[in-house]
Amino acid sequence: MIRIPALLCMLALLGGCSMQAIGPEAAVAALRGDTSMTYVFKDEPKLRPHTRISAAMLRPHLTYRAEGVLIVEGNLPDGVILNIDNGKLVVTGNTGDNVQLTVTQPVESFPEYQDIPCDGPPTVNVCHEKVTITRRSFSGGDPAIDIKGISGDNLRIWTTGTVRVNGRELKNPNFIPPLNE
Repeated sequence: MIRIPALLCMLALLGGCSMQAIGPEAAVAALRGDTSMTYVFKDEPKLRPHTRISAAMLRPHLTYRAEGVLIVEGNLPDGVILNIDNGKLVVTGNTGDNVQLTVTQPVESFPEYQDIPCDGPPTVNVCHEKVTITRRSFSGGDPAIDIKGISGDNLRIWTTGTVRVNGRELKNPNFIPPLNE
């Protein structure tokens, strides 16, 4: 099974890719940024990286990966691909053109019985039906992706969470048109 970041990388570079890590796993010191470990999701026993990095460290048309919370200070360059596993992305500036953002967040599913109206004898007004409830595990109701500035042309976003661009909240988008108003 190919993971989404690897698939995006293959599509972006037609067959090969060297995704550069951001945070504690980064091979380049400039990409380690200011990193601490924190609990990202509610009731989660695992600490994950919380990394703050300057957008000036990112190069146009390259692919980067991170885990946990990634805060990018400044404007994302054109063509950058960011893949964040099990976390959240905050961009304090604008996005360039042709930027791709993927943020995965775990979801929790559980069965639940709900009362529903049913077609039965007049003495039976309510039936019980088993349904599966799925919800995001991310605590605090924060969006998976929060872009404080405006989006460039052809911004592509994949996430299981919500997205906020320039103050507008969008639910589960696959493609975001420019929101420059």
